[in-house]
Amino acid sequence: MGSNFPSSRQFFATPLATGALRAAPWALATLRADAIDNWDTALMKDFRLTERFRLQFRWIMFNALNRVQFATPNVNPASGAYGTIGSQANTPRQMQMALKLNF
Repeated sequence: MGSNFPSSRQFFATPLATGALRAAPWALATLRADAIDNWDTALMKDFRLTERFRLQFRWIMFNALNRVQFATPNVNPASGAYGTIGSQANTPRQMQMALKLNF
């Protein structure tokens, strides 16, 4: 591959984008990333202890499929990381469990 193609770490071809950036500095400032697509789920189960008391178990998962979504690339041509994506836009899977006593 020639130098005009992005590497596996680069989001866009930096030699071409550097020339475009000098001609129009606003060109890469409006670069957009993909939408964040998280699947949040919850499982709940009620247990009747007596006629008056009820226990509820909850298991909640945020980003249940643990799908990684990358942030926008670095658009500063003075940076050594120009054209690369160095962070994650969403959070990793998080789980919560809870017990709730209703009376």
